[in-house]
Amino acid sequence: MEEGKIDRRRRYTLSVIREAFFALLAEVGFAKMTVADICRRADINRGTFYLHYEDKFALLDALIDEALAAFEHGLHLALDLLLPVHELVVLPPLLAGVVDVAAHVLGVERELVALLVRDDEADRAGF
Repeated sequence: MEEGKIDRRRRYTLSVIREAFFALLAEVGFAKMTVADICRRADINRGTFYLHYEDKFALLDALIDEALAAFEHGLHLALDLLLPVHELVVLPPLLAGVVDVAAHVLGVERELVALLVRDDEADRAGF
C-alpha cells in the first residue's frame, strides 16, 4: 500500500463510524452517546472502533480537525481562484469578511479562524 493512501477497508470503517456518530448526534446528542451505541449503529465491534479512536472524544476531535482542514483547503482554493497574488490590495477586506462569516458558521472565536487562513500572502497584505 502506498503511503498517504488509506486502504478500502479502513476507509469503509472510518466512513461507517462517522455516519453512525452523526446519526446518533442528531438523535440522542453527544452526552448520551456511547462507544457501544456508535459500534452498534456502524455494525462494527468495539475493538475495531478502538483501533481507530481512543474514545468518543477522540472521534469528535478527529471530525473537527477534518472539518477545519477541509474548510481551510476550500478557503485557500477559493482565494487562489479569486485573487491573483498581484491583487493583494483587496485581500484584507475580503479575508476579514470571510473570517467573520466562518467564525459565525463554525461557532468559534474569530481569532481561531484568522489563524487558519493566515499565510504569507495575508501577512504581506497586512491582515
